[in-house]
Amino acid sequence: MISPTRRPITIAGACFLLGGTAVAAELPITGSYGNIEGCAYALRGESSGSDDFFLLTKDAVTTAVAHCRFLDVRPRSDKGFDVTAQCEEEGWTEDLAPFEIEIELVEPESYVLNIDDGSQWGPLALCR
Repeated sequence: MISPTRRPITIAGACFLLGGTAVAAELPITGSYGNIEGCAYALRGESSGSDDFFLLTKDAVTTAVAHCRFLDVRPRSDKGFDVTAQCEEEGWTEDLAPFEIEIELVEPESYVLNIDDGSQWGPLALCR
């Protein structure tokens, strides 16, 4: 059984090992953005194992149970981005089908992610 405190590290490690030769697309952002749990992991490398975990970086978004790498990033005129992403979920051996994320700048240092299934992640603030 995977320790809840090691979950993000395990997901990140699996992405490195399974990454293949594909080059990931990147957002033109500096720093990491997240909720309290995501920022704690970004700043200290430690996770509490919370199910409420979101971390946005320039090449991926990570949740408590998935790591979604960006395959394509398209800038929008409103300082937001349309992104095609593909996730690897904890406990699955295959990648899930690619999906679309609309990343919207909602404050000078905060993003909301609108997922194509109607769900919303965020706001995710700049980690300090």
